[in-house]
Amino acid sequence: METVESQDVVNSSGPCVAGGQGVEYKLPLGGASATFNLEKAVCSHGFFMTAPNHWDPLSKTFQRPLRLFHSREHEGLSSSSSSVTVQVSHPPQASHLILRVFDSVDLSPAHQQSLMEQVRRMLRLSEAERRKV
Repeated sequence: METVESQDVVNSSGPCVAGGQGVEYKLPLGGASATFNLEKAVCSHGFFMTAPNHWDPLSKTFQRPLRLFHSREHEGLSSSSSSVTVQVSHPPQASHLILRVFDSVDLSPAHQQSLMEQVRRMLRLSEAERRKV
């Protein structure tokens, strides 16, 4: 399995836990790392109760589909989207989350950034999102 490091993410390609091919990214928690608890974030916001989201209490992982947006304006067409299944986990004592993207060999930098932003917003990892609560 090859690992590629960049500013915000570490990307590993290879077989994923649920089968099929996938990639794995690290999402730094930044200032939230000292107090962040994935289980509290997922359960307190009620994400685990709405389909198609799934919280696994044994492995403490959260799984849900997220959208990949495709801008085709350069072709004179409107934007479109597709979705991928993403599993979010928080290794013990880690200052990052692991995002496993299933059935994808690799994502473009724009798609990586889009997924990271969606997870940050959903879990209220940024200071601006925490203030909205």
